[in-house]
Amino acid sequence: MSKHKMVDGKLLQMNKRYKDLKNRQKDKIAGWMYEACVTEMAYGAALQL
Repeated sequence: MSKHKMVDGKLLQMNKRYKDLKNRQKDKIAGWMYEACVTEMAYGAALQL
């Protein structure tokens, strides 16, 4: 089984661990997680009203 895929003409390794990512990739993931938490909290607060 290959650990690599062609994406936009580039060969990318798909099974990296979080610690192996670049800082800008970690920042992007952190932003996504923050948005997901804020959305979930807002949705949960709306359900309690």
